[in-house]
Amino acid sequence: MRIHKNFIKDIIDKNFQVILGHVESKVDKNVFLEEINANIDNLDLRILPKGGAEWTSLESDLFFDQG
Repeated sequence: MRIHKNFIKDIIDKNFQVILGHVESKVDKNVFLEEINANIDNLDLRILPKGGAEWTSLESDLFFDQG
C-alpha cells in the first residue's frame, strides 16, 4: 500500500490532541525507576502546548528515516 506522506501528516495534525490524550490516560502507581533510583507513588501526566498555544494552531513535521 502506498500512502502519500502529506496524507499521514494531515491525519497527525488533525488528531494530535487525541493521540496525546491516550498518552495522558496511562496512569501508573507505585513505579520504581531504576535509572534514577526513585519510586513514584502516583504519576499523573499532562501534555499542553508550549506558551499557551492552542492545539489547532500546531502543525507536525513528518519525515521518514531511511535507517
